[in-house]
Amino acid sequence: GINAEYGKQWYQRRVRENGDIVDIKGCGTVTKGMPYKVYHGKTGRVYNVTKRAVGVIVNKRVKGRIIAKKINLRVEHIRHSKCRDDFLNRVVKNELVKKGSESLWNFRKHQTSTSCTQIIAYSERKGNLS
Repeated sequence: GINAEYGKQWYQRRVRENGDIVDIKGCGTVTKGMPYKVYHGKTGRVYNVTKRAVGVIVNKRVKGRIIAKKINLRVEHIRHSKCRDDFLNRVVKNELVKKGSESLWNFRKHQTSTSCTQIIAYSERKGNLS
């Protein structure tokens, strides 16, 4: 059945370790160990690993404060998060720039998608700048 297929995927997936960042995405075909609806789509950090499940620390907003909640989920309901991939790629690129040429060191900071010249040109067209 479909549950057996998910069981096979567990062995193919990367082993989760304490400290890994994961995205919580409830899978409807596996009803055991499902996250409550509040946690669907949230990102958390693994703090405990068992045979078929992981413990995840997730921030939950309750009225005016944010509480760190510990929840247990089966592995079918989590995905390894890609939120740090961009940051890690930038770190590697910056190290290469540092080793390669000091003249490029000014470009090491994270660049936004729109440059200042584009914003000024847009503002002039709209008549916001004199």
